[in-house]
Amino acid sequence: TGVTSSAIEIAEGVAKANGAYACKVSGAGGGGFMFFFVSMEERPRLVRALRQIPDGRLLNCHFTFEGAHAWRV
Repeated sequence: TGVTSSAIEIAEGVAKANGAYACKVSGAGGGGFMFFFVSMEERPRLVRALRQIPDGRLLNCHFTFEGAHAWRV
């Protein structure tokens, strides 16, 4: 109780049903991110499915060799 929400559970279920191997929730206070680990072949299917979830946004994430970078646009 208090660790998840129905929105998180729905997104995780949709993601896993559409090719995601795993997900990670990051953040607190009703805001944050869910990261999904998916093969490149399954990524288009996952993106299409996640776009159907209301009130969500999809953002790209890339790995680097320099560590984490944050900025404002």
